[in-house]
Amino acid sequence: MPLTNLVIETDGPWPYGGEFEGQLTEPAFLGRLIEEIATIKGVATNDVEDRVTYNSRALFRLGEQ
Repeated sequence: MPLTNLVIETDGPWPYGGEFEGQLTEPAFLGRLIEEIATIKGVATNDVEDRVTYNSRALFRLGEQ
């Protein structure tokens, strides 16, 4: 999926495994998701963070774009 179409979230009714095992899902995980997406896409984490923030604001019509 291109970054221009991507939004992310961490909300879920179940705990995750791996590095998040034993922890409840929470927005604090977003930073880790951004890091992994940046690695997969081969771009800077700041670029991913900026783009998913922009996409989320546009989707939910939050403030100025």
